[in-house]
Amino acid sequence: MNQKISITNSKIAGLDPTWAPYRGFSLLFDNPGESFSPDGTGLLRIDNKPGDHLELYQSLAAFSQQIQSSIPKETYCFCPLPYHSYHVTVWDGISAGKAVNFSDTQRTNLDSLLADLPDLLGTDNPCTGAAKASRLVTTKWQIELMVKSIAKWGNVSLVALLEPKDQKSQFTFEAIVRQRVLLNLTYRKTFNLTLRDSYYPHVTLGYFANHDLAEAATPLVDSWQHMVLDATNGISIQFNTISLYGFVDMVTFLKKPLPRNQLGMK
Repeated sequence: MNQKISITNSKIAGLDPTWAPYRGFSLLFDNPGESFSPDGTGLLRIDNKPGDHLELYQSLAAFSQQIQSSIPKETYCFCPLPYHSYHVTVWDGISAGKAVNFSDTQRTNLDSLLADLPDLLGTDNPCTGAAKASRLVTTKWQIELMVKSIAKWGNVSLVALLEPKDQKSQFTFEAIVRQRVLLNLTYRKTFNLTLRDSYYPHVTLGYFANHDLAEAATPLVDSWQHMVLDATNGISIQFNTISLYGFVDMVTFLKKPLPRNQLGMK
C-alpha cells in the first residue's frame, strides 16, 4: 500500500505506533506483583514485567505478537499496545473528550487537574473525590478473571473480553457492578456525564489507526478467537484492589502510592 494512510483514531499519532496525548482518569484493578515503576513525580506508572503473576497478560501479548507477524501493519493499521501497559479498567471515569456537558467552571477545573496528574491524584478535588471515596476503591476485593472471547469494538480497538473464573468471582463481579452503577449515578448528577452501567471487563490489546481498514479485518476475528482461547486456556489473573489512575495517553497510567502506614492494608 503506497498511498498515505489516514489516521482516524484520536488516540494514535503515528503508525510506529506513536500515541497521541489523551488525558483523563479512571479506576483500574491494581495489577498483581511488582507491576509499577516510579515516574519521577512521586507517582507510580504501570510497568508490567515478566512474571509477577501476570501469565494471562503474557499469553495475550504472545497472541498479539502472533497476529502482528501474520499480517503487514499497513493492511489493517493495527497498533498494538505494549505488554508493560496492560491493565483492566473497572470504571471509565472522565477524559477531556467526555467533558462536553461540564459547566465552564467544572471544565476549567478538570483541564487544570488533567495537566498536573500529581495534583489530580494527590489532592481532594470535586472531579475525583467521589471516585476515590467509592467502595470500589475502599473495599478489598478478590476476583479471578479469564479470557472469554476476542472482540473488535467499533473498528477502533481489539480487546480480550474477560469473565469471572468461578462462582465466587461471579459474586464479586456482581458486587463491583452494583458499585459502578452507584458511582455513575453520582457523576451523572454532579457533572451531567453519561456513563454506561453495563460492564465488560477486558484487556485492550491495541487500536486500529484507520476505521475503514479496521473494518476490512472483520473476517479474521473468528480465527483470532480460536487463537486467543488456545493461548489463554486455563489461565486466569487475580485482582484484590482497585485504585484511581490518571493517564496521559494509552500507554501511560499512573497512580499515587499508598502511604507507608497503609501498605498491606489495601
